[in-house]
Amino acid sequence: MSMRTYVTRTSTALATATAALGVLTPTSHAGSQAKASSEPAAHERPALAVVSGPAAVPVTLAAVGESTAGSLALVPAASQGSVHVVAGGETLSGTTASALASANGIADPDRIFPGQRLTIPTAVKASASVPSDPVPKTFLHYTYSDEVNAAANRNRASLEGVSTPSAAKMREIVREAAAKMGVDPRLALAHASVESDFDMRTVSPANAVGVMQVIPSSGEWASRMVGRQLNLLDPQDNAVAGVAIIRYLQKNADDMDQGIAGYYQGLGGVKKTGMRPDTQKYVAKVRAAMAQF
Repeated sequence: MSMRTYVTRTSTALATATAALGVLTPTSHAGSQAKASSEPAAHERPALAVVSGPAAVPVTLAAVGESTAGSLALVPAASQGSVHVVAGGETLSGTTASALASANGIADPDRIFPGQRLTIPTAVKASASVPSDPVPKTFLHYTYSDEVNAAANRNRASLEGVSTPSAAKMREIVREAAAKMGVDPRLALAHASVESDFDMRTVSPANAVGVMQVIPSSGEWASRMVGRQLNLLDPQDNAVAGVAIIRYLQKNADDMDQGIAGYYQGLGGVKKTGMRPDTQKYVAKVRAAMAQF
């Protein structure tokens, strides 16, 4: 996919959406951290609703609830030449706003109204749902559901279809986010290095997305912490989400190592049962990576 389209909604009722210009971004959200100590952490618990459809694209951040297995919430992709009826609170934004405005004779993309019918041009069709390098279903001793795996592969395909920053640029983005948010940049960079090696196209079997490897339920939690909706598929927002989680963990952990472990295992699980062997290895890797920055 050469271009992306975003439609912003103020409602959280994404599960009722039956059509979209591309990606729906809810500006209000609900849910809680609710981390399960038995699964990996910032990328820990894939548990958000998925809207079914013949074809789908990932929403910028899933915020439709945490009752069913899944990850980034999905809405049916607009087909070629299809029509989308604008709902209250939606606006055009993103790299293809001008294309949509041009195709529909809209002089001001910021001024669309409920009930308005928008034709979706071919250029803003969603990318394929199968990536060139499919995401596996297992991670260590965890096996994720078909639903989670399908969501992860849709997200991988989506990221493959757009331009993403280089590793060097992502290091800069993470460093800047950490500095602005009062987190030791070395720690944030170390987490990112271990999680993804600064590859924004990384998607894990748990459907952890991007450089900071954050799943949507954790991303929604991060959104509440920073006071705005974050798009986990956006490099800047992905960095902010990860750094927000790191900041919380370090403030609430007994020590740095416990906070690092919490990013992987979940802080509640670490405090309750201690670090698992794989968590101990993760902490050691992050500690070692800090010395590189």
